[in-house]
Amino acid sequence: MTIFRLRTGHNRLNSHMYKLKIAASPKCYCGQDNQTAEHILQQCPLLEQQRKAAWPAETIKRGYD
Repeated sequence: MTIFRLRTGHNRLNSHMYKLKIAASPKCYCGQDNQTAEHILQQCPLLEQQRKAAWPAETIKRGYD
């Protein structure tokens, strides 16, 4: 279920919650971009350490979208 929510954008990240008028802003806490699944999993500088620990080697996007 979590993967489905991340892929469809129906999750508790600010980007989606802002659309529902629950969050004050769609921005991530890092301030660089909207808090989307892609940003959190691939780009957010606040989560760089966790990303490197979980995925020590760079992953390849397969183009399933």
